[in-house]
Amino acid sequence: PAIKEPPLVFDNVSPTIEITDKPITSTTLTLKKNETLSGLLKRAKVPLSKSLEVAKALEIVCDIKKLQAGQNFEIFFIEDDFQGLKFENKKGETISVLKNQNNEFIPQSKEGIIENKRFVLNGTLQGTFSESAQKIGIPSRIVQQVILALDDKVDFSKDLKPSAPFKVIYEQKMTQTEKLIGKSQLLYVSVTTHTKTVRRYFFIDSMGVRGYYDENGQSTPQTIMKRPLGNVRVSSPFGMRLHPILGYQIRHKGVDFAAPLGTPVPA
Repeated sequence: PAIKEPPLVFDNVSPTIEITDKPITSTTLTLKKNETLSGLLKRAKVPLSKSLEVAKALEIVCDIKKLQAGQNFEIFFIEDDFQGLKFENKKGETISVLKNQNNEFIPQSKEGIIENKRFVLNGTLQGTFSESAQKIGIPSRIVQQVILALDDKVDFSKDLKPSAPFKVIYEQKMTQTEKLIGKSQLLYVSVTTHTKTVRRYFFIDSMGVRGYYDENGQSTPQTIMKRPLGNVRVSSPFGMRLHPILGYQIRHKGVDFAAPLGTPVPA
């Protein structure tokens, strides 16, 4: 069959669906209270295998567990063959998951296909870890995730020597026009201290709990952070000190950190 221009029913998304002479039909369903995306697609008589494929593709774009009741989905068919769906998110952006010529369900936005891109960056310590990481293009959000992932094993102000190597792997959802979608996620980090190399791997367990694990599969749960600002200078430690205003020795019951204006504070 001949390939035709996509119909207006797809609006501002760029479908990869193979358009044939057969008419495309659509139906709009609203997500019910306590209903999952699979449940909605079941009501549309979409086979479970295809529902799972769509859900997997859609997870690249958004957290399907956070879809709320009242969300409208337009579902497309060619005769009885399911072709995909589209919906509008809270930001007013049209998101679609459509089947291509290879029968693969591809997530798309109005700016094109959305992909989960993976970045692998290697560096050496030159100054602080944050400065060294950002020099080679590691986003500040990933730097904070690194600090949280290694907080139980690495003191960034003491344990790292100059020129110490480190490696970071993270992923970011992006459109074909390189527009960032959602938040970046650290997948792996390794840093070399004075005595060893510490590695952490990101993993989501069967219960959906996210965490970082070492090479032996041991989790590193975060309870309380040693440094809420991560890689910064301690300007005044806990204990006896010369009071900066009173001018005599007095016990300091906290720890003071010195950081540039605008430094993010994890909480």
